[in-house]
Amino acid sequence: ELFGHVKGAFTGAISNRLGRFEMADGGTLFLDEIGDLDPSLQVKILRALQEKSFEPVGGVKTVNVNVRVIAATNINLERAVEEGQFREDLYYRLNVIPVQLPALQERKPDIPLLLSHFLVQFNKFKTKRITGFCLIYQRNIKLRSKRKRNSSSRTFQIMAWISIQLWMPLKTA
Repeated sequence: ELFGHVKGAFTGAISNRLGRFEMADGGTLFLDEIGDLDPSLQVKILRALQEKSFEPVGGVKTVNVNVRVIAATNINLERAVEEGQFREDLYYRLNVIPVQLPALQERKPDIPLLLSHFLVQFNKFKTKRITGFCLIYQRNIKLRSKRKRNSSSRTFQIMAWISIQLWMPLKTA
């Protein structure tokens, strides 16, 4: 999926397909959970970043790309490099401008802001409107969301880490 394929490269490849690198040419490619990549894919990504080119699966022509890569992971890549689970050269290629973002459990005041933003976005595309949300904080429970029907409206519950209930209307402006 990252590098695409040509027609006939494998069973089911009935047409050419652009990969994510080629689609992002001239722009930005976001690679999520980069720390979980298979070592063989790490090599291919490193080569594409260094040479600014790649060959699609089954292809014989080299595709040149100019791509800015933003990568994210929830694991400690420095430790993964030390343990041999992540390529050191790829780590240094990606770690140009590191941004450390604390886990959401460490940023509890951000939860209502994030929920409000995403629910406003949700309301733009759905016929049923969500007018607010209820936050229920409980100690030592990871963040998860679930839907609950409450007469004709829906309530989204976010389980987090304190013991407080709070109703927050959405800000639409």
